[in-house]
Amino acid sequence: MRFVARQGSGLDNLDQKLLRATGAADGVGIGLLNASNQLMDLSGNETIDTPLVKDGADGATAEINFGAVYVLNGATTNPGNADGFLPFVMDYE
Repeated sequence: MRFVARQGSGLDNLDQKLLRATGAADGVGIGLLNASNQLMDLSGNETIDTPLVKDGADGATAEINFGAVYVLNGATTNPGNADGFLPFVMDYE
């Protein structure tokens, strides 16, 4: 799975690793954590890779683990809603 932040909320102006938060809150961006709880760099080409597991009916499944957190971006904080959207692309073979 790869993420396309620039086609979503965009990258945070102060920290390009983060997704830009929309809403009234200031001072935070949205960070994406991989399965090892490491902050991903949304400005780069990082992906979440996981194997497809075939089932008995000519299908397959994959377990994709990731999370999202608010991350201080260096600006003065102001409370409020901090939303965002992050399109993704699934590539498989």
